Amino acid sequence: KAGMKLGHLGHLQQIAKFEADAAARTFKPDYWTVFNDTKAEEAGKGAKAAGYVQDLLARIAAEGDIFY
Repeated sequence: KAGMKLGHLGHLQQIAKFEADAAARTFKPDYWTVFNDTKAEEAGKGAKAAGYVQDLLARIAAEGDIFY
């Protein structure tokens, strides 16, 4: 609403499945962090429906890793 572009989405908390289309259409972020292939598919489908290709960042986790 302030006219500022959103740079990043999903880095602290994943976007709910049923909000992915609206998030893509409304925010069109530069990057969207996904935690798994299901979330990547949701982000991609939302972006495709909004008419663009979304750049993704994947959170890679190994056993023993601790996240905020």
